[in-house]
Amino acid sequence: FRSIDVDRSGVDMFTIRNALDTLDIECSDVELANLFIEADADGNGLLDLDEFQQLMQRFHREVQLRRKSLWLNVLQTLEAAFVKGVSSGGNDKLVWRRTTISSGFLVKRVGINPGAPGFVYPFYPHESLRQQGLPPHLFVAGDCADAAYVFRPVKRVGGVKGELGFQYQLLATFGFEGTVGSLAVARIDTMQSVDDGWVKFFIPVYECDRVYMFKYG
Repeated sequence: FRSIDVDRSGVDMFTIRNALDTLDIECSDVELANLFIEADADGNGLLDLDEFQQLMQRFHREVQLRRKSLWLNVLQTLEAAFVKGVSSGGNDKLVWRRTTISSGFLVKRVGINPGAPGFVYPFYPHESLRQQGLPPHLFVAGDCADAAYVFRPVKRVGGVKGELGFQYQLLATFGFEGTVGSLAVARIDTMQSVDDGWVKFFIPVYECDRVYMFKYG
């Protein structure tokens, strides 16, 4: 709040709109206007610190949680369709299976939204592996945790009929003293090394003010 309340006179709705856009926080103009009017107790068009905190609390309770509930309903609908195995043409022969690759991820610190793990990035360690038709490796973001993970596909031994012929195994853990952000995987030239076909990992750690790069191979 102090960073956007430059002259210490309070913040208007336009300033909050810009701050939300800068932080990539989704909130429609109508939602923001309704929250702002409720929080602006004295009706002067500006929010002080207490009013701003009230707005953000209502935003989390009325906007974010509602969207989360809506998304869960969508996931449940999709899962029900996948379990039933109905294709787009109405053919019930298509069967979808849900598999747990890994579990037991933990966060070190309690945060506003402690979710672990986060996004999953499929990749091939070397460009030649894609041409061989092998399954991809997986790069998993920490998302409020202090680590990122690499999983590799390994041949499944003693599986039952209908299961995939491979499973995923934890290959590496990148641990940091800070929050891991969204990851990137690429085969590119850098100042440290040219592209030789092996991927490079880019891991941002916010508290350290660093983006770390690791090379596979």
